[in-house]
This record gives sequence, structure tokens and C-alpha cells, in this order.
Amino acid sequence: MALTDAAISADGRYVAASGADGTARVWAVTGRPPVTVRVGTRALRSIAFSHDATRVVVTGGGTALATVWNWRSGSIVSIPDPSAETGRCIAPGGTAFRGACDAVFSRDGKLLATGGVDGIVRLWRASDWSRVREFVGHGAEVTGVAFDSTGRYLATSSRDKDARKWDVATGRTLRTFRGHSSIVSGVGFSSDGKWLVTAGPIKAGVWDATTGTDLAADRLYFATSTAQLSSAAFAPNSQTIATTSFDGTVRTYDCVLCGGLDRLVPEARARLAALNRGRD
Repeated sequence: MALTDAAISADGRYVAASGADGTARVWAVTGRPPVTVRVGTRALRSIAFSHDATRVVVTGGGTALATVWNWRSGSIVSIPDPSAETGRCIAPGGTAFRGACDAVFSRDGKLLATGGVDGIVRLWRASDWSRVREFVGHGAEVTGVAFDSTGRYLATSSRDKDARKWDVATGRTLRTFRGHSSIVSGVGFSSDGKWLVTAGPIKAGVWDATTGTDLAADRLYFATSTAQLSSAAFAPNSQTIATTSFDGTVRTYDCVLCGGLDRLVPEARARLAALNRGRD
């Protein structure tokens, strides 16, 4: 069976995967057989754990905006799609569908954000799945959504070539990150919330999340693949960036500049020493 997305729980104990056959699966890393649920008849596009690993949220599979599955109890909730539009959200294999292109829980599990094919980001209350607010500003479908670790901010990417940082409490755009030449397929915050990584068409970008300034384009606007990128993210509690692309590769990078002076000074000294050795 072809897999379309994967996720690891925050505690590292579980792995989840979404399938091209509309099935979601959760494995314990200890190797027990997976727990499965059939979400729909069409390919799933994305999957993500809640922070406590009790639930997963998937997009795709049918006509729902998103589907939340408590894989331990077996309960499943489909969030209805409020949009009447047929978008271009594409699952691996080329299947286009309505609904959300991505969905993610806040760290405390109280909120769920979905990025729709209509360009609207929707925030849902996880206690009763009522809609809290909408974030309007993108000019095309929203391809990626990510909360920062505090839950105060949301980052989104879009086919409109931009990424945005939003105030969760008000729905207001705080920063717009422009510079990619085409679709931005994914977005993620660093653990400290200072940096944002975006997956452009074939380049990833690292941005100052507080100012919206693109950092040292010759260093941090980096080419990662000859194929279109599908996602980009920071590893938890580190400056490691991972990207995935449609050529089936995963690449990792060490963002030295993201570590501040504590990492920049030793790096500068090491490079200066290497230059001096080269002159000897």
C-alpha cells in the first residue's frame, strides 16, 4: 500500500501513516501490529498527532474537511466541509479533492487548525468541534498549517507563493513571508518560535519569525532538490531542518544561524582556523 504522509508522536512512542487507500494507521515503535481505521475511499493527504498522542487528524479520504480519530478508543469525528468549492488540493498519486490540505492540533490539544482549498484557515474547538474563527488573507489554497509551541501563533503556507504568521486570538495576519517563486508546500516553527522554515517549489527558506525578514538569502534560501518540495520542518528542540520532496527523498540540514551567538561564534572560529590552515 502506498503511504501519503507520516507523523511521529511528541513522546517518540508512536508512528502514524496515511494511505492512498483512505486508511490511517498507528504503530507503537515497539513493533506491535498497527491499529487501523478506514477514513474514506480516496487517498489521504496528511496526518498529524495530538501532543498527547491519543488522537490523530487526517485530511483527504472523502468529503469531510478533516477527520479526527481517537485511535485508542476507536471514536472518529468527521468535521464537515463548509466550503462549496472544489479545490486543487492534491494527494500523492494526483487525486484532487475538496476539504483541507493540512490540519494540526495546538500543543494543549484544545484547538485544531485546518487549511482549506478555498484559501481560508479555520480554527476549531476540540471539545465540541465548533468553529472558533476564520483566518482570511491567502489568495489560493492553504497547503500547510503549524502552531508554535505556545499556541499563540499559527503559521500557514499557500499555493499563492506566500507564508503567513497569524495571531491565534484575533485571526489577524502578523507577518507575510514573500520570496518563493511558486507554491509554498509546507511551513514550520522552530521550537523557540524565533524562526520559520518554508518549503518552496525547489528551495527551502528560513525566516526571522518576529520580523518577517528573509535571513542571508545566500545562506538560508537553500536548494534542496530538483523535484518539488512537499514539506519542511524543524526537529523538536534543535536547529535541524528536514525537507521532503516528490522525488521520494528526505534531507536534513543544520541551521547554524538559528542557534544564535552560542553557535555562530564557534562556527566562525572554526572556519577562520580552516582558512588559516589553508594558507600555511
